[in-house]
Amino acid sequence: MMFLTSGVLVFSTLVFWCERENMGSIPEAFWWAIVTMTTVGYGDIAPKSFLGKIVGSLCAISGVVLIAITIPVLVNNFLLFYGYSKVIQARLREAMEKEDKQHWKEAAEGCTQRPASTCSTNRVHVKPYGVQLGDGLHSEQAKVKF
Repeated sequence: MMFLTSGVLVFSTLVFWCERENMGSIPEAFWWAIVTMTTVGYGDIAPKSFLGKIVGSLCAISGVVLIAITIPVLVNNFLLFYGYSKVIQARLREAMEKEDKQHWKEAAEGCTQRPASTCSTNRVHVKPYGVQLGDGLHSEQAKVKF
């Protein structure tokens, strides 16, 4: 943004100096420089003299170079942080799965030493003959490992 602003100031000043009769005011020259540097090119204002066309060519080329330099940097940083977020999500998922397995293992181990009526969690009911899952299957039938 800072580079674009400085380019607009430089090129609008140069084109206003070269095209005094074509450019009505300095804000109009700013408008022309912004439109030219960002490669929009409305065509409402265009330099007529040879020096004005040279300044316009340099303005357009510097705008393309400016965009070509800054956009890959932004994309690279985005991809870097996106990769970091994927790694963090994977680590959190692994930690949650490990914690979930540990929770169910502790629930199963702790309930074998208490009466079956006091040993229940949200989805698992532990009885002396095995672990009964919420759908009525036993751990031996569902092949659940704790």
